Amino acid sequence: MIQFKGCKSNGACTIVLRGANTHILEEAERSIHDALCVLTQTVQKNVFIYGGGNAEVFCAHRVNELANREMGKKALAIEG
Repeated sequence: MIQFKGCKSNGACTIVLRGANTHILEEAERSIHDALCVLTQTVQKNVFIYGGGNAEVFCAHRVNELANREMGKKALAIEG
């Protein structure tokens, strides 16, 4: 999890990484880099394409809606 706290708008901040070993620190650094790249592109272009499992979540939501409209074994099969 990456959490930013107390950052004032239009200000600079320092990010301090702590971890049990270098592998965890390297992963954290890559995650922060990815998040900052996404943020930069979103601010610059102000458009984006949904990703990160969006299609799967959308489909799961629709399947759940269908299961809620059905009854009995058919609803259980759809949920499964």
